[in-house]
Amino acid sequence: MNNSYFISYSSVDGKDLALKIHKSFSHRRPKINLWIDKLNQIDGRSWDIQIRNAIRDCDGLIFIMTKDSVEECSGCYDEWTLALKYKKSIIPLLASNDIEAPFRLHQRQYIDFTGDFDKAVSRLYQHLQWLNSPEGEYQRLKDQLSDAKRDLRRAATPEEETRISNEIELLVQDIERQEALILKRDELVKINQNKIELSIERERLLVSNSRV
Repeated sequence: MNNSYFISYSSVDGKDLALKIHKSFSHRRPKINLWIDKLNQIDGRSWDIQIRNAIRDCDGLIFIMTKDSVEECSGCYDEWTLALKYKKSIIPLLASNDIEAPFRLHQRQYIDFTGDFDKAVSRLYQHLQWLNSPEGEYQRLKDQLSDAKRDLRRAATPEEETRISNEIELLVQDIERQEALILKRDELVKINQNKIELSIERERLLVSNSRV
């Protein structure tokens, strides 16, 4: 993970918010890199290839949901569907109350940007940090499993059905391993906490006995 996220937005009604989020993140530490076309485009190179490579190499895609960006004819549709193809995390941001998330993303929890910007961007920053945690990876795998199950119901050929079924089997195994990792970590934390508490109690008793 390189701690980098692609911002997908509509230039019609989402550019200002995208640039504002990018600017806000530039002052935060630890640094999280945000890729945005207006600032990261390299002149002289194929635009489509730059977009594809940025989505392929990022940790996830931040999708700013505005009236224009949620339309299927919007360029954002190509970006977030490509992110799904590359098995990337997708983080929807709600920028307007009178819109609905695209059907394939409606189960993903969004971050509300219709109110206080500073609070919303702080929640986004904290969420991106969380995604790099074991729990974040666990959620990413669960999202992939949900997407794969949806695709399985729509498989057009026996070959596609077999491929998706195999993918689901591997995802279930990865989820079980990730869950076991989290449980093991929590057990170790609990053991260490008990040791600390016993050590504190031992010190307290020693001090108490020395005063007798």
